[in-house]
Amino acid sequence: MAKGKRAVRCPSDHLQAKAKQTAKLAEIRDALLADGYNSAAKQAVALGLGRSTAWALLNRDTEYGPKPAIIKRILASPNLPSAARRKVKEYVKEKIAGLYGHSKTGRDSAVICLHLRPRRNRRSLNTGSDWLVQKMASRPG
Repeated sequence: MAKGKRAVRCPSDHLQAKAKQTAKLAEIRDALLADGYNSAAKQAVALGLGRSTAWALLNRDTEYGPKPAIIKRILASPNLPSAARRKVKEYVKEKIAGLYGHSKTGRDSAVICLHLRPRRNRRSLNTGSDWLVQKMASRPG
């Protein structure tokens, strides 16, 4: 493939990936609703976001999903219920694993933005998204 050219994706694969992403964002919304966060204002407080940003994240069918900086703000929120936090961590793992159709470069940039640094291991050095998937899988909750 020539430099600067993008690979052409199958439209049905892209739609399936987008549907998976939309479903995971709905699971986050459902977790908040189950914990009593039943309005955009309450959900925004729980997520540590502005009301319009929280509403757009949880209710709008966006093409790319939340940016890594938004995910970072959500995970830093002390008000985020544990069930919703679990769903957000699942979302991060799945996004970095490529389930939502993002390129390896895009997934690695998410790792960098989230300031998740690989650690040296005596056996090997894990870097980028592969390292994060392992780290997130080993965390409780």
